[in-house]
Parts: sequence; structure tokens; C-alpha cells
Amino acid sequence: MRKALLRLEDVGPGGFYESEESLWKLRVIADFLSSSGVPFHVAMIPRFVNPKTGYDRSIGDRRDPLVQKFISTMRHLQNRGGSLGMHGYRHQYGQAVSGDGFEFAYGDCTADCPPDDDPAAYQERGAFEQAYASERMRQGFLAVFASGLQVDWFEAPHYTASPVQRRVLEGWTGLFFENDPHSSEMHHVVTHDTDSPLYRGAVYVPTPLFYLDASKPEQELKRMCRAIKGFKDDEIAGFFYHPYLEFPYIRKVGERVVYDEGSYLKRLVKCFQQQKYEFVPLLSLVSLVPSMRQTGFFPGAEVLTGDVNGDGISELLVREPLSGTWQAASGSLETFPCRQSAPFTARVIGERLGPGRAMVGDVNGDGRDDLVLWDAVAGTFSVALSDGDSWQKPTVWLTGLARGEAWEPHLADWNGDGRKDLALWNKRTGDWLLAASDGGKFSPAYDGAAGRTGTDWVAGFGDVDGDGRDELVLWHPATGTWKVGACTGTRLRIGSKPWLQKWAVEAGWQLLLGDFDGDGKDDLLVVNPERGDWQIARSTGSRFLPEQAVLRPWAAEPGMVPLVGTWSRDGRAGVCARHPLLRGGTVDFAVSVVGKASGKTKAGR
Repeated sequence: MRKALLRLEDVGPGGFYESEESLWKLRVIADFLSSSGVPFHVAMIPRFVNPKTGYDRSIGDRRDPLVQKFISTMRHLQNRGGSLGMHGYRHQYGQAVSGDGFEFAYGDCTADCPPDDDPAAYQERGAFEQAYASERMRQGFLAVFASGLQVDWFEAPHYTASPVQRRVLEGWTGLFFENDPHSSEMHHVVTHDTDSPLYRGAVYVPTPLFYLDASKPEQELKRMCRAIKGFKDDEIAGFFYHPYLEFPYIRKVGERVVYDEGSYLKRLVKCFQQQKYEFVPLLSLVSLVPSMRQTGFFPGAEVLTGDVNGDGISELLVREPLSGTWQAASGSLETFPCRQSAPFTARVIGERLGPGRAMVGDVNGDGRDDLVLWDAVAGTFSVALSDGDSWQKPTVWLTGLARGEAWEPHLADWNGDGRKDLALWNKRTGDWLLAASDGGKFSPAYDGAAGRTGTDWVAGFGDVDGDGRDELVLWHPATGTWKVGACTGTRLRIGSKPWLQKWAVEAGWQLLLGDFDGDGKDDLLVVNPERGDWQIARSTGSRFLPEQAVLRPWAAEPGMVPLVGTWSRDGRAGVCARHPLLRGGTVDFAVSVVGKASGKTKAGR
């Protein structure tokens, strides 16, 4: 499929869009694009100023009647398939008018020149916070948050910033809708795995066709239609367009809206569609977007994820190796695409809880995750229940089962009663044992093996069909075959038909599961830590479909530990890359946007 991207450029609460008529015409354009099956994007300037006339309006001032109409129009555009992005903050400096002026430093400036920042701004927290570029980004995001609108990406005005300020901008957001400033690549999505003290990585989505120049529109239209003939099938035909150029072609005749077929935008869309291009949302081209970084985070400690307090947001659960103390670090990634979230703050949730292999899950069905410790020598499983604030003193729930390192323990609600049970796999024999939780103990569910699988498979558990029970997911790395099994009574039954084949074939991958699209079904995540390669296959309930969009390279390091958790309330799992020794212990997060382009979430289905 040949893919195209369309962005409506320089739309703000002023200039060409400060009248009710212009906002109405903007809605008409959105209606046309929607009816034509064209997802589109809107580069929104949060604050529009004209110093020469004293005009100054911000989308954050919701008391202003014009701002109210502008916000309502932006919501209309979103409802018609438009994705909003933050296009700078004011898109100007000095006496320049928003949309015309530059906002960040550039070498050829002769008038109204924005200041540059000190190189320390992308290396030291204090300098970063005080930088000019940071202040512009901060004010832009604050205006967006105050407006109640959701933006999905960022675009630097005129694609311009000094090398220092570019690093500052990347410290604020991990997804850019502009040509990659670090290379000559202009036709593909590019990920830079930048390892900065303040952030890790950034993704750029290009517009190689640039825009239709209003001074020579016919020539420009022919240029674009000719250029896309030479694009390869895997290259992105992205461009941006100033929607005010359509206004002369839109009028009302009585109660009827007339939108002339000869408009430049209509002709451009027709040209692309005639050449078999499909317009796609930017968010369909990415899967995981780099978000916040936190350094100085418990170097060398063991880190798991879970929801100890039952608020629906995962915590980072840290076991300090020497003291045996457990801490829970709480945070949120709700400010996406702004990656400057508040740091995760830790509290002690347990002391001297004992050694053993640690697993986390809700074993008594109260909505809070508990701690299960497995003593492999004795085959003992001890449980420290959560009281919502901390883990209580552990008590033995089962002993004498699954002795020895040949066993691999899993927590899984395989009977669908809301409590995590035990599923124990002997990697030498392939035998499975099951033990059910009744809220106070684990009881073996079958006298003998509950099933047997080949020992050259990798196992995981998740609710991949959305029925409220965890299924067994089996992966055969040598062939890339994926199968799913379920518990029937007290037996594990493995389906004969693979859910996916020839995916994640080779050594080096690690398997995790999580609901990355927010549809209530767990999906697959495979990670190659050394390459920093993160790939997702979504569950349909009967098969796994790999996402074409992948995140790579990101957080690449041989000792990187991948984690999955839910750090926002949109129903999507996100990922965390744990670097135990880097910069005094580092955690890097990435937010999932899988399925977001179609609006399918638990909250919005």
C-alpha cells in the first residue's frame, strides 16, 4: 500500500482563522476530507500574536468567545478524523506575526532573531528548566492542557531550531511530524536512539513533498503529482497545506454549501487517489513513542511492575538486594506527547519479606496486586497480601510442589474467578502443574500433570481473547510459531491451529504480554534488548496480527530489562526499559499509540 500524509498547516486562534466564517470554512474542509476517507492532521499554534496590532489570543483562555469557537472547531476536526499537533507555542519572536515568524534560533536570522540556548540545556536539569526553548515548550503544553484538547505530536515552526535547541525540544517530546534534522532521510519514519541525561530517543515522521506554495499554485500542484510517481512503495508521500487557500472556493448558496471541485486541495487529493495512494494517520506509522526518562533510580536493584494500591496505574516495584526492602514508585504518563512528567516517587511497602523468586499479581481478588515468593528448594510459595498501602508479612500458601530450578512458575487466572493462580512448568519434562487460589491458599488442581508441552517453547500467560481468563501463550523461537491454550476444568488444552507463524524467528527476543491497544485483550510484545527492537502483534481474539509499525532502535543495550505496565488511563499498556547501571540506574518509558488512530479504547469504544 502506498501511503500519503496530509497536514493542515499553521492553524491558530487568529490570523486567517479569527472569524466565525473562516472557522466554518475550516469545518467544511474537514467534512470534505472525512467524506473522502482522508485522515488528516492539523498543525495548531496554541497562541497567536500580532505585535503590530496588539492581537494576542491563547487556546488556554477558554473564557474568550473566539477561543471557545476555535476549540469547538478543533473538536469538530478531531471528530472528522483529524489529529492535532502542537506547532510551536507562538510560532514567532519579537515583532513577527504568528505563523510567519520563527520561534527557535537559526543561523541566517537578520531580524526578530530568537535566542539560542547554552549547551548545558540538554545535559543538566537546572539549565534545561531555565532554557528559552524549554520555556516556549512548557507554555505551549500548558496552553494545550488548559484548552482540554488532545495533541498527538509536535512540529517545530519552519522545521527550525539550533542544534542545542533541537536537543531541548527532544527533551520535551518524543514524536515529531517533520523532516529528520539529523540526517538526509526524508521518506521513512526515523528513530534516533539518543542517550541524553534528560531523555532517550525521538521519532521523526517526514513530509518530503513540503507544501503547496501559494505564489505558484498550479506549478506546485503539478510538481507534487509528478513527484509521487517516482516514490517507492515503502516511502511516505507526506505534505502540508495551508487551508486558508481553500476559502475562496467555499461559499453558501441559501442553505446549501458549495465547495468548488477546482480547489487546489480537492485536486491534490484526487491526484493522490488516482495514483493509488491511501491517506493514513500519522499514529498508524508508529507503535511505541519514547516518553519520560528517570535516572538515579535504584542502581542494581530488581524492578517489577504491579498495582499494589489498586488505582489502575502500575507502579515500579523495587527489591533492594541487600536489605530485602521493597519499595513502590508511583508515577503517570498522562501528559503524552509531553514527556516531561513528574518523576516517579517511591515509598516503602515491605521490609524483610524474605528471599525467593518474586512474582506479582492479585491472588485474593481484591483488585490489588500481592507478592508471591517461590522457594525453589522447598517448593514453597509464600504470599504477602496488599492492604492497599503496603505488603503484609508473608504466609505460606503452598509447600512441597515444584521443587528445583527445572520449574518455571507463572501467576495466571486460568479459571476466571478474578484471582491469580499458579501454573508451574517443568522445563525438563514439559509437564504442567496447576494450583488454584481460594484467596487464602493455593490448592493443587489435579493429581498429576495438567498437561504437557514441548520444552523448546517459551511460555507466557495473558487474557488474549478477552474472556476474563488468562490463556497460555506458547512461542517456538526456532520457527516463529505461536499457539494458545486454555484451561478446561483442571487440564490445559493447547489449540492445534497456530495464532501466528514465522514471527520473532531467531534467538535474542524476549516475550512480554500487555493490552497495547486498549481493547481488553492482551497482545504480544517481543523485545531484542541488544538491538533495541520492540515489536507488537495485536490479538483479535483468535489470532495475532503483527503491527507494521515498530520501535527501533530504542533503549538498545545488552543488559536492558524490558517491563510492561499501565501508566495512563486510556486502557493501553506501555513499556519501560530498565538500565540497572546506566547513570545510577535508569528507567525509560515509551507510550503505546497502537490503535489510537482509530479511536478504539476501553473508554471510547
